[in-house]
Amino acid sequence: MNVPVRDLKNRLSAYLQLVQKGEHLVVTDRGKPVAEVLPVRGRVMSSEERLQQLADRGEVRLARRRRVADFEPVQVRGRPVSQTLLEDREPG
Repeated sequence: MNVPVRDLKNRLSAYLQLVQKGEHLVVTDRGKPVAEVLPVRGRVMSSEERLQQLADRGEVRLARRRRVADFEPVQVRGRPVSQTLLEDREPG
C-alpha cells in the first residue's frame, strides 16, 4: 500500500495498526517511494546479536578484543594541559 508522507504523519497510529496486521507500507514523497514500513518478524535482536549476524555473513568484522571499560588516569607533573591550551588560545 502506498502512503504519502503527509498522510502517514497525520494518521500514524492508524497506519501502524495496519502494519501490525501484516500490511506493508511504501511511503512516498511527491509520488516517489522513499521508505518502507514493515511488520517486525519474530523478536527484535539485541545489538550484539545483530553484529554477530552481520559478522557471520561476512558484512562486518568484530573487534578482536574488548575495549577497556575502566582505566586509571595518568598523573603528570606540572600544570594541566587544558590550562596550557587556554593560554595558547588567548589573543595577544
